[in-house]
Amino acid sequence: MNQSIEVAVLTALAHEKRGQAGPALQSLEEALGMAAPGGWTRPFLEAGKPLADLLAGLPKRDVHAAFLAEIASSVVPAPAAPRAEPPLGRLTDREQDVLELLAERLLYKEIAARLFISPQTVNSHLKNVYSKLHVGNRHQAVARARELGILPPA
Repeated sequence: MNQSIEVAVLTALAHEKRGQAGPALQSLEEALGMAAPGGWTRPFLEAGKPLADLLAGLPKRDVHAAFLAEIASSVVPAPAAPRAEPPLGRLTDREQDVLELLAERLLYKEIAARLFISPQTVNSHLKNVYSKLHVGNRHQAVARARELGILPPA
């Protein structure tokens, strides 16, 4: 019985993937009809979030309402893929210039000389960069900028 239910669930998902809502819901109702009397929830839970979304599209009927509620409450959404946190604000052109030279391991005085600005101005730009990248030092800033694609990989 479990295998028959699994086949019906997978068939429903396949129809849904092809954009065939009618056959998908029909296969899903067939699976529910087989599973509800015996309380077979596992095939539905193993299908995860895609099936939960499909279950939400079922016409509201009282035939399997309690069973559907049990399944819906047990489906755990898949964890989202980790994403790099975007900077608070976009780096200015000058902050980008300072960051690029920082990645070359230049000292503040050397960065200032290359950009024709004072070391205090370099320090000011770096404070802004650190704040926008949510970091505390030059090494973290370079690493974070590479993670976010602001700087090319080392």
